[in-house]
Amino acid sequence: MAHCFEHCRALRPGELTDLRSALVNNVTFAAYVVKLGLHKYICYQLNSLLDQAIMSFVEHQQQRGHEIVEDVLYLIDEDECHIAQYVEVPKVLSDIFESLAGAIYLDSGGSLAAVWSVFYRVMWREVDAFSNNIPKQPVRLLHENVHACPRIGTPIVMNTDIPKIMVPVTISKNGVLTTVHGVGNNKSQAKRAAAKLALKVLAL
Repeated sequence: MAHCFEHCRALRPGELTDLRSALVNNVTFAAYVVKLGLHKYICYQLNSLLDQAIMSFVEHQQQRGHEIVEDVLYLIDEDECHIAQYVEVPKVLSDIFESLAGAIYLDSGGSLAAVWSVFYRVMWREVDAFSNNIPKQPVRLLHENVHACPRIGTPIVMNTDIPKIMVPVTISKNGVLTTVHGVGNNKSQAKRAAAKLALKVLAL
């Protein structure tokens, strides 16, 4: 974040926080790992669920030309029933990116400048793009839309093979109330999915 602080002095503290959240997170790091092809070198015991999750994310990124934009930051699967599910990105992918930073740091004798010189060549497009158009958290954006009068309902535990949480969100558009639902592995993910879908409904 030192680079952003030095080169984005026009940004307010809250905007710098949003910029950091967009650049430093599980999905962005995982996207870099896939873009660099480092996922091919993961050594792990046979795990069909993990393998499926990794390949699903790899295919998703390949279809998008490895572009990292706001929609990738909040991976959401939507259907026509006003339900959105937060897509969990395997943390093992982002762990690889962080491990790479640690390896460079150790090999360079503890030089943060060396780490950033390597990482900047990977991240410069997103650093530039997000600095000029900062992605914001969907839950926050929804609450800032006061005319929508968003109301987040009580989380519901779904009876599925893998426990899921569903969170309903009711919004007002042109005086008409609409309820959408977000699904995730936890309440935070579910709220984010519901908020993202609610913002999409409001934009229609």
